[in-house]
Amino acid sequence: MASDTMRLPAMAVASELSTGLPARRSSLMRHPAVLAWSKLSADLPLPQRVAPLKGWNGKLSRERKTMVYRLEGVGPYGGAVVAKRCRGADAEIERTVHEEVLSSLELPLLRYYGCVEDGDGRFGWLFLEEATGQEFSVFLDEHRVQAGRWLGLLHSAAARVRPSGRLRDASPKRYLEHLRSARERICANLDNPVLTREDLAFLEELVVQLNELEEGWDRLDEALHGAPQTLVHGDFNGKNLRVNTSESGGAIEVYDWEDAGWGVPAVDLAQVAVPSTYLSANPDLDSYFAVVREQWPRTSLQALRQLARTGTVFRAMAALDWESSNLVHDWASGFVVNMRLYQGELAHALDALGWTQGSRRASGGATAAAGGQPTEQSGGA
Repeated sequence: MASDTMRLPAMAVASELSTGLPARRSSLMRHPAVLAWSKLSADLPLPQRVAPLKGWNGKLSRERKTMVYRLEGVGPYGGAVVAKRCRGADAEIERTVHEEVLSSLELPLLRYYGCVEDGDGRFGWLFLEEATGQEFSVFLDEHRVQAGRWLGLLHSAAARVRPSGRLRDASPKRYLEHLRSARERICANLDNPVLTREDLAFLEELVVQLNELEEGWDRLDEALHGAPQTLVHGDFNGKNLRVNTSESGGAIEVYDWEDAGWGVPAVDLAQVAVPSTYLSANPDLDSYFAVVREQWPRTSLQALRQLARTGTVFRAMAALDWESSNLVHDWASGFVVNMRLYQGELAHALDALGWTQGSRRASGGATAAAGGQPTEQSGGA
């Protein structure tokens, strides 16, 4: 009797669960990520669960740029697939990268399932195998070595591919546009009352430095003369990498290609003085050179180091542009802290390139480059 009595609650719970299963299945099928997933093929399995990973605020906003979900149980061996909703233009870039370039390369890559439009085409959904490796650490030499080797394989192999014209330009011109955009945003928000005197002094001197850099921009073009053209990730940052140690010798898992373009791969090779600024994965250049030297026999290690320094300038331009978009807010002063760090990386890279500028007065960043961390408001570069 005791055993029968103990079973009754379990039977009641099982009955309630079985009654709720149809409703749960119906709810799953109505989820925007699952609706998009089902458009890829009618034969795809239904996820066991949908878990929000990014951008979740209780509803799917039509204006939110990026939403990321984990579709559990639909990948190989019961693994997960990541569903990413982003702006249509960004989705098209990633689609081009996966379908026209990466698909033809013999590289360790995350599996790409496909891309579908979301409604009116303003947004798109991308579906990729979940990256399950450990977090990349720029402080671990073995991680940087793996990143250097993987980049070398990517750049040397992709240079032989000719994708359509849908990829963004990754030439110095792209980063000159970042410079101009950052300067415009800074100047437009100098009247923000939350900015301190120190903030204003730094921003005004940063504008001077950007003006001088623009005047001599042709020197950066010259530094890249003769460098090979290839696929550029554009945001080769630790936050977009994982290290799968289950593979022999380890394997890098790379995702988020929405900043990808075609051009000289300088920005992917960027080297930062302070890894905590999150500008780059700091790929090991010796390991990179060991891979690309056969494909690009005229390239020297010294030339690669110059390429990487120029890439650091480009990364700093992009980061300053992204951070400057926050100067309009009430918490703008917190983002100025991050801009000081990125200016410090810029100054360090220009010094390494032998660049002599009249303005070094925006020295808050140069000081920060000796040690410091971006504030929590920053999403990183």
